[in-house]
Amino acid sequence: MTGKALPSSSGSPRLLGVPETAGSQLAQRISVETGIPVKLRSVGAPQALGPEGEWSLLMLVREAIQNAVTHAAPKNIAVVLTFDHHCLHVEIEDEGCGFEPSTCRSPDGHHYGLIGMRERVEKLGGEFHLTSSP
Repeated sequence: MTGKALPSSSGSPRLLGVPETAGSQLAQRISVETGIPVKLRSVGAPQALGPEGEWSLLMLVREAIQNAVTHAAPKNIAVVLTFDHHCLHVEIEDEGCGFEPSTCRSPDGHHYGLIGMRERVEKLGGEFHLTSSP
C-alpha cells in the first residue's frame, strides 16, 4: 500500500516525535507478539502533521500492519515514512499471500479496515493507493 497522504500543517516546524516513537513501539510489539519482523523507517526531514494528522498516521500504520498479520501470513513487514516537501508518503509492504484489491469495494467483502484507511487518508486531503495480488 502506498499513498501520498497527510499534508503537513503550517506553523512552526515540529518533529514527528509521538507517532514515530509510537509507530516504532507498535512495530516492536507486533514483532515480539507474532514473530514477524516489522521494520519502521523514516526518510527525509520530519514535518509537523498536527494532532489529527499524527493520530491518523498512527492508526493507518496500525491497521495496515494488523491486516497483514491477520490476513497475509507475511514473512516480514516494512513501513517507510518518506517526508517530501509538503506531504508524507506512507508505504507499507509485506511479502504475504495478497488478495484481489477490488474486493475491498464490495459491501460484503469484509475489508472494512481498508475502507477506513482510505477514508482516513482522504479526509486529510491525501490519496490512498493499494497494490496487491493473490
